Amino acid sequence: MNQLNQNKMRYTIKLPQDQQDIVVDALRIYKETIESLCPTKEDAINGKHFDLQGLIGIFSEKDIEVRIEMDERVHNSFISRGHNVDFPIY
Repeated sequence: MNQLNQNKMRYTIKLPQDQQDIVVDALRIYKETIESLCPTKEDAINGKHFDLQGLIGIFSEKDIEVRIEMDERVHNSFISRGHNVDFPIY
């Protein structure tokens, strides 16, 4: 490991279940929108539908911890990356 990587500060944040539930709601709405297009023969849409079902399961499962990891540089520049908010404090 080079010295640059050894000195990099990393943030690891466990996403609270309340925030995971918001992601589940958004994913479900997206999935329902895709279902309104069905049946479709487009593989990309069918693949997204399948992936959405898996992600909904991951984010809604109470026994799975979802963690977000980022460099300190990303954390500290979150607002200036076009998000218009600081990174949330959990």
